[in-house]
Amino acid sequence: MVKDEGEGKERRRRRDVSDEEDDDKKGFSWTPILLLLMMIGPGLVPAMEYIFVLFNGPKNLPPDQFRKKLVDFYKKYNPAKLHKKGYLEKLMSKFQENQEHLFQNLEMKYRNDKTYRIQRLFYCVRPTLR
Repeated sequence: MVKDEGEGKERRRRRDVSDEEDDDKKGFSWTPILLLLMMIGPGLVPAMEYIFVLFNGPKNLPPDQFRKKLVDFYKKYNPAKLHKKGYLEKLMSKFQENQEHLFQNLEMKYRNDKTYRIQRLFYCVRPTLR
């Protein structure tokens, strides 16, 4: 028996058309998008934090509140520094625009409790405007 070649081609075409219709029914595959987000996601978090700080900027205290906060800090951790002439004024003039950075550094220097020491091991510098 000889098969009609035209009939075989038509059957193949029907299968090809039905396969394409099945592919259309499956819809959009989210797997590549999720994999891409998993690869890029960890880098987006610090970038978004940097952009947030860049546009919002650090919130600086008025000079009288800044001085009070410094005095309270040094009363607690190193009262001898309060008696040095011009020490607080020098710090205030140097860090007036970057107060958050000053207090982060002071806490890292003077705090000694165990939990804070562990935090210091994993300290991550936040972006600051200088």
